Amino acid sequence: MPSSRIARRSAAAALGLALGWAALGPVPAARAAEPPPWQVVQVADFGEYDSMSSVGASGARNAWTFVSGAGAPGRLHAQHWDGRAWRAVPAPAEVSGVVRGVSATSAANAWAVGDADNASLGSFALRWNGRKWVVAHTFPTGVVSDVTAVRPGQAWVFSDGRRDAGVGTWHFDGRNWRELPLPFNLERGSALSSDDVWAIGNTAEDVFKRAEM
Repeated sequence: MPSSRIARRSAAAALGLALGWAALGPVPAARAAEPPPWQVVQVADFGEYDSMSSVGASGARNAWTFVSGAGAPGRLHAQHWDGRAWRAVPAPAEVSGVVRGVSATSAANAWAVGDADNASLGSFALRWNGRKWVVAHTFPTGVVSDVTAVRPGQAWVFSDGRRDAGVGTWHFDGRNWRELPLPFNLERGSALSSDDVWAIGNTAEDVFKRAEM
């Protein structure tokens, strides 16, 4: 059965290096500038169909990953890192498919989006409220590619439309969902604040653009 692996280059890598330095002595100056190596910090095997699809972190003590096909095709499984250990967290049973993007701003605020790789089956947005994952929104048709959490109660959902017809670009302001009509598809995003959001996308000519929200 295939295994899914998470490689993390922040706290886990730093911890491994700190232990190595303590045992081996100072690191030569020529090697001091080299980036730390990737280390496997979690191995998960949920069965024949499992596949780790997305990861998001807001700090050394808060990271999320999602596995699809956990025990059955399309079944979702969430895992959370609290700085010491990974633990399983139930995902909403009413949605299935593959999580395409995860974004977190704190231990009490995270978002995830996913679809079943078929526009006709629609897609979904999940939100972590500090206690459990809940379905925040469903899109009747279209696939998604990423989500960017801005602050508690706000998020952007993107869709590149490469695999199938996308849902477009959507914003949740804490109360309502609103689609932004754009002449191109936005694929990935990153936010510094609610009024400083960056995203990349492409046109039919494969020209990447920057969009300020």
